[in-house]
Amino acid sequence: MTRKRQPQIFEPEYYARLFEIEERHWWAVGMRRAMQALLAQPLQGRDALRLLDVGCGTGFLLGFMKEHWPVKTAVGVDLSEYALQFCRTRGETMVARASATALPFADGSFDLVTCIDTLQHLPIDGDATALDEFFRVLRPGGLVYVRSPSALGHYDRHHHHGSDYRRYALSTIATLFR
Repeated sequence: MTRKRQPQIFEPEYYARLFEIEERHWWAVGMRRAMQALLAQPLQGRDALRLLDVGCGTGFLLGFMKEHWPVKTAVGVDLSEYALQFCRTRGETMVARASATALPFADGSFDLVTCIDTLQHLPIDGDATALDEFFRVLRPGGLVYVRSPSALGHYDRHHHHGSDYRRYALSTIATLFR
């Protein structure tokens, strides 16, 4: 029997640097603006949303979502205790250590599930399992927002990140969502 590897966990130094720069770094700012534009219409007219941020990292997005959208409750999960420590430093208390592939919530608990740059770090087939979990905890009519690296124009998928790190073609992501 082959044992599945756990998702990649970054070192404490990674989270410290992310905590330091993610509020103002041009990439993070641009990605949040793109997310705002993409979610503006689907979230229009909704209120008191229950948000789950899977792979929440240092928790910046939890506060950002509460500030910019009608989020009543924001919950974050991450497999890294280092990440969750930074969430608590930001004042985010509704955080838990959990895997994207086994979410500790009841069916239909959330209106919006976000997953930013996490799927590509999961073990092979973990991405499909995680998406199943996202849809399991999603309320009817809820939304899932996933951001993950594109394979478009990328020539070497394993050079810097190891064999578990993946980049996705649009067709692959579409198939996973179906």
